[in-house]
Amino acid sequence: MEGRVLSSELPLKTGQKVRMQGWVHRIRHFGGVRFLVLRDRAGLAQVVVPREVDLGNISSEWVISVDGECRSEPRAPMGVETLAERIEVLSQAQTPPLEIFNPDAVEKNRLETLLDHRAVSLRIPEVLNTFRVQAVVLEAFRAHLRSQGFTEIVSPKLVLAGAEGGSAVFEVKYYDRAAYLAQSPQFYKQIMVGSGLERVFEIGHAYRAEKSETARHMTEFLSLDFEMGFIDSVQDVMVMHAGVVRAICDAVRERCGRILERRKIALPEVNDIPQVSFPEAKRLLAERFGKIEGIDGDLDTEGERLICEWAKEEFGSELLFVTGYHVGKQPRAPHVAL
Repeated sequence: MEGRVLSSELPLKTGQKVRMQGWVHRIRHFGGVRFLVLRDRAGLAQVVVPREVDLGNISSEWVISVDGECRSEPRAPMGVETLAERIEVLSQAQTPPLEIFNPDAVEKNRLETLLDHRAVSLRIPEVLNTFRVQAVVLEAFRAHLRSQGFTEIVSPKLVLAGAEGGSAVFEVKYYDRAAYLAQSPQFYKQIMVGSGLERVFEIGHAYRAEKSETARHMTEFLSLDFEMGFIDSVQDVMVMHAGVVRAICDAVRERCGRILERRKIALPEVNDIPQVSFPEAKRLLAERFGKIEGIDGDLDTEGERLICEWAKEEFGSELLFVTGYHVGKQPRAPHVAL
């Protein structure tokens, strides 16, 4: 018998002896047949447990090792199941406070319950899928920019002043003086472009002590930034931006297809992203949708949603560049490293 086999590898092991290791996701009894669903880092696998194989008092979330024969079964996940010949308990567990196997576990429980038992709620497959998609997004972001000659940098997160002005910074005690959590790596990216690297990017946390007006504004978030020199206009940056978004969507669609299908999510096909100037966007919002409030100098959440509806109808694109914002809306104040 080979070493450990992951659930995703089982379709290639039909008719072979396999050893699987993971968590007991669920145990089901149908008449005289016992089914055990095993969960590992690659997904779920169905195990048939004959009566001659002792299950003992094995329960959900116990960690076990299963030896058996992989066989075809169209009704099982990925069309295969394993007929258990031996089950070994590697670690016992208390009864979990959540029904991890329930597909509606996230919606069924209050947020407070999920967070109070975070070490357990993270095991819910739908929750873990979020991290799997995130990993693909970050990998695609890095890979595309590296292919375009960018260098990844890591900038300080304790700074002497805010990067974007205002008071929306978190103050922390830095020995005998005050410091702040960085709002943005903007200043450092500009320094590194001028250093001779020309093209740089960073994936790092940013912190903003501002009251959230939408679900997209968080006090702590993971920021994906790039900066490039020797450009003719902002159009060069927008072309690069569109390429990054295209690479991310293509990678997630290719590598997370089953997750997207399960969540009924269809990612857009990103080609050329259409553009509209801010004055033109204001005019369209007023004429097409009767919206005249919340668009003075910027677009509020409703304005963004409506102008994207227009882009979908006009260009068949779910993405849209809005250009030509007033210069007064552009943050300029740098921050300085300690």
